[in-house]
Amino acid sequence: MSLSSCFAAAHLAVALLQTHASAAPSTSVAATAALATPVTAGSATPLAIGGAAPDFEYRSSDFGWRKLSDVLDQGNVLLVFSDDDATLRTIELSRGQLSEAGVVPMVITRMDVDATWRAVSRCEVRYSVLSDPAGDVRSRFAALSANSGWVLVDEHGRVRGFGSDAGRTEDWAALAADALEGNSAEAVDAP
Repeated sequence: MSLSSCFAAAHLAVALLQTHASAAPSTSVAATAALATPVTAGSATPLAIGGAAPDFEYRSSDFGWRKLSDVLDQGNVLLVFSDDDATLRTIELSRGQLSEAGVVPMVITRMDVDATWRAVSRCEVRYSVLSDPAGDVRSRFAALSANSGWVLVDEHGRVRGFGSDAGRTEDWAALAADALEGNSAEAVDAP
């Protein structure tokens, strides 16, 4: 199944982040584990408007390896770092508007895989939600707060906006539009 058909099918897509040494999955990691890709000290990328966003790799729910750069083939990507049901629901409510604007939402949680699946089911989510309990993906985005945040990455892999405290954002489509129009991180950060 291609990545575009995964999104077009609008099915539940909890991705499993797993440690691996090559493109092949590690046999030492259980299929239900949610271990993020290893991050070496100093690999965090300072976020800057116009700067390159760090790429990361994850194992999707169909057990294929994916990268952020693969998702960027679908358009701009709104990465949201949050465990909050209200955030999952407001993104789901904004999903149609985000899609019309060429923005693909992707939430990264600190929950384990089972808790992430429960949240996806409970919130009736139809976009990608990644389980990153060790916080390895979050650590690649150095400017985000410990609890929540967001980054808008354009289709060329450049940061167009970012902010902290994703739980206070009500209108994800407007936030993404502001970032794509060139407003600074401070201007599009949640009030």
